Amino acid sequence: MLLRRLRGVLGAALIWAVLWIPLGVAVGLYRYARTPPYDLITDVNAPPQYPPAFPIVARETLAFMIWGAIVGLFFAVILLAAERRRTIHELSTRRFAIWGVVAALGFPVVLIGIDWTQSDRVYIGWAFASLFILSALFGAACSVGMLRVAKRASS
Repeated sequence: MLLRRLRGVLGAALIWAVLWIPLGVAVGLYRYARTPPYDLITDVNAPPQYPPAFPIVARETLAFMIWGAIVGLFFAVILLAAERRRTIHELSTRRFAIWGVVAALGFPVVLIGIDWTQSDRVYIGWAFASLFILSALFGAACSVGMLRVAKRASS
């Protein structure tokens, strides 16, 4: 029983890590598009050279895969704790989406809490706020998608 639950938690973390890859690629491409050329290092007469795109996109994709795995882990643990007496067929889509949002927002809130305890000022800018909202929406979408796949597979 415990091994089956552990396998489910690790499976959810792996699934969420894979599902967050397109988000990481999109953010990586956005960061690459906003990266300035190396104009301070090159010759004045030479045209500016842009850095290669692959390292920037790969770094962001890996970061979002890790983020997705942690959120998937949060989601599975929250779901095990809160909905342990219900079967998949008894869970509503709305309730599953709420748990996905709670899990997706749990990790950024923990990061803000850590930052708040380590410094006297915490600045939450537009980039973090947009990432916060994007994480919540993606968490809801991933959780609802998992519920639909699980209901379809069990019927």
